[in-house]
Amino acid sequence: MLAKNATGYTNLSKLCSLGYTEGFYSKYPRIDKELVLKYHEGLIATTCCLAASVPRTILRKGEEAGEVEFKWWLDLFGEDYYIELQRHGIPSRTR
Repeated sequence: MLAKNATGYTNLSKLCSLGYTEGFYSKYPRIDKELVLKYHEGLIATTCCLAASVPRTILRKGEEAGEVEFKWWLDLFGEDYYIELQRHGIPSRTR
């Protein structure tokens, strides 16, 4: 996520802090969708890397489930939601 204004900066700081103080398990801080819903104002979101919500859902549950996940984020962020592309070096699957 990126902050697009002062409100976004405040909300991004809040999400980062909550990830470390309330969402820290395993090796990484985490936030859930409930927190994203609460603190999304002023933020820009992307689909991120392969370990993020949308790509992980596609890989684990298929494209249909991935589309549902993608739409949740798109509905929340609208024009402030971007698809992120990365050259990861993983060979493409053929259909």
